[in-house]
Amino acid sequence: MLSIETETILDIERCKSIADGLRDVGYRPAEPLTGRPGTWRISPRPLTLSRADVDWISALGRHLHAFNCSVEFLYLESAAGRQPEWISRYLDQGKPESLVRHSRLLHIRRSRPTVIRPDVIPTPDGMLITELDGVPGGMGVIARSSELYNA
Repeated sequence: MLSIETETILDIERCKSIADGLRDVGYRPAEPLTGRPGTWRISPRPLTLSRADVDWISALGRHLHAFNCSVEFLYLESAAGRQPEWISRYLDQGKPESLVRHSRLLHIRRSRPTVIRPDVIPTPDGMLITELDGVPGGMGVIARSSELYNA
């Protein structure tokens, strides 16, 4: 049996190794010893999910797809004046006019993202989704994290 001190040192080394591996794909993890801020905090072990959590996450795809389709339909109807104007105004705020025009082009409308990645937070009362990302730049980081934790 390892001492708490030895386990702590091994955990720190593991965190450093994972942090170094994530730097290779452009992410800045927080420094385990100094606590300097970064993009992610690193754990020496991956998060363990229950079978029920895995099943819940696995079933999300069709629901997220339906939600995205509904939101897009509502947005386009608002932009066309058939639903309240505040909807499209709210969703367009902060975007350059060129992006708004591009998103409304006929060949762009009704296209679907290849990946929909939700930000999921486990809570004592169940899972919460805080954001849906249809242009997830973090997929490579997730794949790299999996490699590092399985090493």
